[in-house]
Amino acid sequence: GNLLYAGRADDQVEIRGYGIELGGVSAVLNKCPGIKDCFIAIKDESKSKKFIMAYYISKNALEENYIRDYMKNHLPHYMIPSYFIKMESFPLTVNGKVDAKSLPDTKTNPEGTNSKSVMNGTEQKLLKIWKEVLNNQEITIFDNFFECGGDSILSIQICSLAKKENLLITSKNIFEKQSIEELAKVVELTGDVTIDQSDVFGKAPFTPIQSWFFT
Repeated sequence: GNLLYAGRADDQVEIRGYGIELGGVSAVLNKCPGIKDCFIAIKDESKSKKFIMAYYISKNALEENYIRDYMKNHLPHYMIPSYFIKMESFPLTVNGKVDAKSLPDTKTNPEGTNSKSVMNGTEQKLLKIWKEVLNNQEITIFDNFFECGGDSILSIQICSLAKKENLLITSKNIFEKQSIEELAKVVELTGDVTIDQSDVFGKAPFTPIQSWFFT
């Protein structure tokens, strides 16, 4: 009459409250034109900080943006890998399976797929702000804001600091465009704002709450 729970038979994981089937991510990436093989893994830096890592072998040279765009057209945003790392081959265990422990992490990525040698001015300003607010100097313009520890409160801080740099963005923009690369495309540039500090004259009627005290 006792039930012994041995564990899950699938490879579902939970990231930021979303249940994600890694096999589903792998199946989509394998269908991407130019991809020869792939392996999806989880980088677990802490209990609340997990990343989806995509390791792939391509038939020819592929731009990371091309792969990301393909994934975005076929998967919800929370299933998009944070990092895409190109491999010549996968390290294998003695049983012939992919040795996940021997795969490179984002800091030792030999292809540098998450770097961009030339950034425009908006991307440079946003990257500086993100590094300051998120307290992480290794952030790239491709990193996901929320997977780097961001939240709604920090998004407000970013909007405030961006405004000082004459960049107009909202928290909604950050929720919809979760990387600097995407966010920079919707940023509005503003000029210096001069606020009139002279005295204001005229009637100042009671607010509804103030009026209530005199009724």
